[in-house]
Amino acid sequence: MQMNVKMMIAAGATIFVSIVAVSVFMRVSGPTVAVVPPAVATEVVVAVAPTARTVVDAATVAQREADYQARLAEANRVIAQAATELQQSRANEQALVGKYNAAVNGIAVVAPAPVAPIAPVAPVVEAAPPVVVAPAAQITLDVAQGIAQTLAPSAVLLRAPELVLYENAMAYEFVFDQGTVYIASSDGALVYNGIAVMQAAQQAAANQPSSNHESHDNNEQGEHDD
Repeated sequence: MQMNVKMMIAAGATIFVSIVAVSVFMRVSGPTVAVVPPAVATEVVVAVAPTARTVVDAATVAQREADYQARLAEANRVIAQAATELQQSRANEQALVGKYNAAVNGIAVVAPAPVAPIAPVAPVVEAAPPVVVAPAAQITLDVAQGIAQTLAPSAVLLRAPELVLYENAMAYEFVFDQGTVYIASSDGALVYNGIAVMQAAQQAAANQPSSNHESHDNNEQGEHDD
């Protein structure tokens, strides 16, 4: 009986050792799984280049104003040409009316002589008086904008003001719908007043058609008096 128990214990131990050996063999001979370390977030720093400072000189401003003056002169020429054509058309109309009346009434009527076109008057631009500003040390943008706005309270800024280099001196640039103004950043002095230049040009352009109409009205009044 004892012999049977010993044999059963030995058989059980042999089976347990065999199972353990097979398990170890399968674990060792199985596929190897690579362990990937978790990704580490890195911060990317992008270098931003500083914005280049705008450089403005008197030649650039003069070119802008010259372009505007050229467009204004072209507009004056077109207006003068239209006024001349209208005047000639009215003169032709008067001549046809006179011929019709002569044919109806049997009275010879001499057609009025054509009126020579009036040459357009070149617009006269008057320089605006300088604005006296109390000297101050390195004025701020708000103060400079207040000075520029006093030149034309109804003017509207077309873009954000900038600190530029104007004629080798730092100045604030204010681009209004009525002209460009430059204010010195050191003492707030008025460096350039484009509003006054545009106002003078517009005034000259507005006076041009009125002179043509006055001449035409005087000619019609002379014809009625005859």
